[in-house]
Amino acid sequence: VERGRIDIFEKGAWLAIHNYTLNHPLDYPYDPVNQEGQPLTQEEYERLAAWQYSHLSWEAIQEQGIPISRENYDKFNRWAWDGRSLEAINAIREANKNPGHTIFDDASCFRAWEFFSQLMYETLGFYIPIISTEGGPVVGWGDDNRYAKVNPATQAEWQMQIVKFMQDEAPPWYFSVCTWLLASKPLGDFNPTWDQMSWYTHAWDLQFGLDGQLPIVQLLKDTPAKIRHELRPEGDAAAVTGAVTDAQGRPLAGVALELRNAQGVTMARDESDAAGHFELTAAPGVYDLFVPWWGPVARDITLTPGDVDVIDVKGIDPPGQYEIAGKVQDEDGLALPEMPVHIQRHGVLHQTVETDALGEFTFHPALAGTYALTTEGASAEVAVTPEAPVARQDLILAPPPTMRYMLVKKRLLPPEETGNREMFYGRVLNAAGEGMNGVELEMRWENAEPGTRFPRTQTGRDPFKPDGYYEFIHTKGAFMIQVVQGDYESDIADGLETA
Repeated sequence: VERGRIDIFEKGAWLAIHNYTLNHPLDYPYDPVNQEGQPLTQEEYERLAAWQYSHLSWEAIQEQGIPISRENYDKFNRWAWDGRSLEAINAIREANKNPGHTIFDDASCFRAWEFFSQLMYETLGFYIPIISTEGGPVVGWGDDNRYAKVNPATQAEWQMQIVKFMQDEAPPWYFSVCTWLLASKPLGDFNPTWDQMSWYTHAWDLQFGLDGQLPIVQLLKDTPAKIRHELRPEGDAAAVTGAVTDAQGRPLAGVALELRNAQGVTMARDESDAAGHFELTAAPGVYDLFVPWWGPVARDITLTPGDVDVIDVKGIDPPGQYEIAGKVQDEDGLALPEMPVHIQRHGVLHQTVETDALGEFTFHPALAGTYALTTEGASAEVAVTPEAPVARQDLILAPPPTMRYMLVKKRLLPPEETGNREMFYGRVLNAAGEGMNGVELEMRWENAEPGTRFPRTQTGRDPFKPDGYYEFIHTKGAFMIQVVQGDYESDIADGLETA
């Protein structure tokens, strides 16, 4: 510019920035911790320190046979705050608050794009395109000791806010954010530092109960593509807006809402803000309004061009970081790996996972409430609440149903019906009512001498009778008949009085 070449910036130059969040919230440096030294509460301290087994003592870990060492157990308990106490953190916050600071005093955050854009405008008199070639939140980063380290849940929350910002609010010259880092090992780079920063990684599986990928991966897969706000055609789109409240009518922030088409595909997604407000924009069509981990809250919403339908969503349970875990076992207590376990609510299947090598499964529902857990041969209900956000419910498979020969009909016939023949007859049928040949039966009588060999027969011996037919010739007395095949237990047809 000083050399008179401002034309370079007028004809296609763009600015690359690296606006990592570090462990700063997205509103840094304007957040109350930085500005006012806002104290940390006990609830926040524990919530941000939570990991897969933080609710269990070391003794419980051992009793349940969970494969984690004492070294890792202690490390994970200290990890989020690097062992700092609540009192120590609040002292640090008070000592290091920065009243009145702006992005020009500290740009070590996502909002650094504002800092660089203003420098460009002051220098050039216009904006040039900005691309974040690196940036965003990274799990494990904890540069500022006033804040917790970034965990997978925080990373997902901040990343989704960045996505929403780029879709709906970013100035047109802020082109894109290439957040760090999609993958390392799966792409052939085995540097452990890069692996820990990746979205596709096993580095955090043990600590946070993951399976090779961060939660942000599935969240983004479930989020429909959206045209940036400045490029959307005017007058064509439609919207559903409203507010989310709990059973007491209080607004709920952080509740996900989706518009789903007739095929169940998510066409728009939003999260309620601090006032409970949400807005879902989609092309004209017919949709269901769906709350993940709850179910449909409105069906067959018809949107025409320019429509804005107001639908308030009431009575929703509080969102939060919840966990439902358990083990699938057979009747003898043997753990069953690779068993599909389903979690349902309001008759809607919300997620399916497979048990691990120890038969363990874990779900992380986004809402409090009562859920149904099912697997083949077992089911149970389990509830999580803000007061008890972690619940455990094992599923024990019922023993397989036992087969037996059951007596379904018994009657003595009058002489005129039998033609004065002294005989018992009947049929052995399977569960479908079909005759079973080759089944052995025995006829016994009361007060028989010890060692008596009772007569036996098999079904199907008479080719002129239906399948499963048998008969015995009897005298006067009290008799009983039973299947003695030996494959299954059998009822006894007793009380057959012929005297």
